[in-house]
Amino acid sequence: MPKITGDLKLNKLHANQIVDSSTTTRLTVANNSTGASSPAVLTTGSHEMDVLRLTDQAGNPTHVANKISLANNADKLIMMLSQGGLAVGFPLGGPIGWIAGNGHSGFLIADTGATPFLTDGGLHKGVTTTGTLAQTSSATGQYTQFTSGTTSGNEAGVETTNALVRRTYRTWLLTKFSLPSIANIRMFIGFTDQSLATMVSADDPAGNYVGIQFSSDRGDTTWQHVKKNGTTQTKTDTTITADTAVWNTRVFAYAGGIIVQLFNSTFVHQKLTAYITSNPATATQFRYVAGIETRTSAAKDLIFYYSYMAGED
Repeated sequence: MPKITGDLKLNKLHANQIVDSSTTTRLTVANNSTGASSPAVLTTGSHEMDVLRLTDQAGNPTHVANKISLANNADKLIMMLSQGGLAVGFPLGGPIGWIAGNGHSGFLIADTGATPFLTDGGLHKGVTTTGTLAQTSSATGQYTQFTSGTTSGNEAGVETTNALVRRTYRTWLLTKFSLPSIANIRMFIGFTDQSLATMVSADDPAGNYVGIQFSSDRGDTTWQHVKKNGTTQTKTDTTITADTAVWNTRVFAYAGGIIVQLFNSTFVHQKLTAYITSNPATATQFRYVAGIETRTSAAKDLIFYYSYMAGED
């Protein structure tokens, strides 16, 4: 194999592959003029560089199945990937804020002080709580415990008072929670245009919503992903057994669909449900609800660790 040492200056280098010293191919150049498949340049192995510059694109990149694509769209870093068979774009950062392209985000974090939350800023600004509250620090994290009354139909939980997000904002929501008991209880956590009281008062409440639900009245033994478009409720059995462990639920809502996910306490993915059609209208204004209702003459609890919400626009 020819070997060149020292400086080499060329006007053009014609090659379809570049290999390393062990003859392992590290770079392949495809001839797209002959109809070869994209990408035009394919590299393998680990790579280090000083600066990666992404030129501004007219839109999000075309998604390729089982690949993650990064692109610069109007000075926002966009990540394209597959979620439940959908090609979706997540804004990773922009000229104003990180994660949410235009800085629209909010935290709701349990506190040990006199107030139930360390912060309720941004999209979570202005919250209302129901039931009695107690703050606790444990091995599973800092949490606020919401406890209902002892009359069947009493509720407990937290909700935002303002409907601030739409699907078109490419909004995602993450909540860490647990139920100390799953007997004689109804629960909902997610986006809705209804109040907490409405969302936990029936198995099929009125309104527009998407999230995670559980109802002992309905005979549930597993967590249920659920959505409603104002008319028809769609319930999807996750087949994941409902229990008293810590869980994480995530909703990603955008113009092309809604994705609901369930993760266990160590954030190992358990279930993804993609809702593509018959979703709440893109103009629906959502608020956040995490609540329970006791279905017996005994108090029931919701343990709430935190919630994070972010929207691009």
